Amino acid sequence: MPLTCPQCGAQNPDNANACFACGASITGYAPMVQPYHHINQIQQPYGQPPSPYYGTGGKEQNTMNSGKRIPSALLALFLGGLGVHKFYLGYNKEGVILLLASVFTCGAAGLVAFIEAIIYLTKSDEEFDRIYVQGRKGWF
Repeated sequence: MPLTCPQCGAQNPDNANACFACGASITGYAPMVQPYHHINQIQQPYGQPPSPYYGTGGKEQNTMNSGKRIPSALLALFLGGLGVHKFYLGYNKEGVILLLASVFTCGAAGLVAFIEAIIYLTKSDEEFDRIYVQGRKGWF
């Protein structure tokens, strides 16, 4: 059974006299019994901090919620022809293209913004963040 270092908490083989991570003496200490919940933890080398995905089976859990879905949809509905919602999301190139398209088509390009507003409103917050904030999808 592995020995736990009393100084740094690193796991060491049961025949070790000193901790491999910090060098502290570990002779005479009882081995630490691991609980069952460590099964999903990604194994780290000795002395490394535990995985940030502890308890998730090694998969990253996306809990980010930027809160940009509703403001983006409202900007697309009311000021979409000017590309304001694109600038709000950080899509400067797409915002300029939409602004110029609206100028040259006398505002008809606002239909693109209206469609995008409907799409934004039909997505969940997590899905919106994954597609438009993290994935940086510029159109539709």
